[in-house]
Amino acid sequence: LSACGWGSAAAYLKTDGSAYAYGLDGGSPPIAGAGTLVGTGVARIASGTDFVYLLGSDGVLASLGQYGEGQLGDGQVSA
Repeated sequence: LSACGWGSAAAYLKTDGSAYAYGLDGGSPPIAGAGTLVGTGVARIASGTDFVYLLGSDGVLASLGQYGEGQLGDGQVSA
């Protein structure tokens, strides 16, 4: 089991490669419980302020979280 989080986003990775995340939803408090399944076949997870990266065992990198400052790496910024 691996876990990471900072700001309004957090995630954990189980030994079977399934990744679960928590976070704020439009400013609402995060939901308690097991989190939301956000990926399978995940090899590693990492986080920064308000975002989480997932690296798949196939080498694909995915991101989730806020993108008010471009954290998701897709070239977009939204308030």
